[in-house]
Amino acid sequence: MKQVAAAAAAALAYHWWASRRKRTAKERREAALEKRFEAKAGLTLYGNVASPCTRRVLIHLKLHGVSYKFVEVNLLRGEQRSEAYKKINPLCKVPALRHDDLILYESGAISYYIDSKFGPQNEPLETPWLDWELSLADAFSRLSRQYVDAHIVRSLHARPHFVQDLPEGPFAAKWTRIFDGTFCEGIEAEACLERVAAHLSELEGALADGRAFLGGAEFSAADAAVLPRLLKCPQNHFLRTPLQEERFGNIIAYVERCLALPVLDAGAAQTRLFWRPNVVGRFVVPVLEAWGNVRNAAYSTVHRASATAVDAAVARTPKFTARPS
Repeated sequence: MKQVAAAAAAALAYHWWASRRKRTAKERREAALEKRFEAKAGLTLYGNVASPCTRRVLIHLKLHGVSYKFVEVNLLRGEQRSEAYKKINPLCKVPALRHDDLILYESGAISYYIDSKFGPQNEPLETPWLDWELSLADAFSRLSRQYVDAHIVRSLHARPHFVQDLPEGPFAAKWTRIFDGTFCEGIEAEACLERVAAHLSELEGALADGRAFLGGAEFSAADAAVLPRLLKCPQNHFLRTPLQEERFGNIIAYVERCLALPVLDAGAAQTRLFWRPNVVGRFVVPVLEAWGNVRNAAYSTVHRASATAVDAAVARTPKFTARPS
């Protein structure tokens, strides 16, 4: 009986020590993030260069020659959900902008602010193309959650450890579905593929008149609104197969023209990873998919849509279509 009591006491002591150590590590991490995210004079952009929304704001800043500080927010480590970052953006998303005492979040609002504050004049073309991009992003981001983000988290975590570390509430429910590969599947996934194809068809039609950029001969805020999302299309098998290179030839040529401009040198490494040669889509994600399925074989197996399935969705979509609602 004494041995049982001693073992129980030892187990309780170890549990206390382990939980205390975990809390202490969390406190140290929060303190480091508080220092990194503290207010600085001038204009500071908080974001992640792999995020299309962050890239859009970076392009606007570069377009107007604005001096700024950039603070990286590591999304894989969950820094966007830290208490330090919540003081900047309570929505726990990137990007966020701090300009002296003003804080803005949502890339559209930040872009409008930069244009009005530092740009020569308002650009009326930006609004419809920003609306186009936001509508595209709704479908595209769901596919990315299902076919890319799922494989990232599955390769890093076994399901029990991943689920137990999630905060309670809708966020946990969402990321559990992403981990299990049930976030966007079946008919819903097919509908999202067709919506993305419809948006690309609309853009292809707009560029068919031979214009160099969306506003004409010069790169503008309208292009900054559209381009970052297009750069990530190949990771979901869009704009990368022979069928789509023929179908969306104007878009591909347009992206290449944009990438040749000096204003696009912000995040050039990420461009190579996601656009051409598409290292992420062709090599990184398949490796993560294979390892994540091995690591979580006892719980679930998740596969991303094939290039053939994406081509089929493109083939079903009319070449020119009105903007989807």
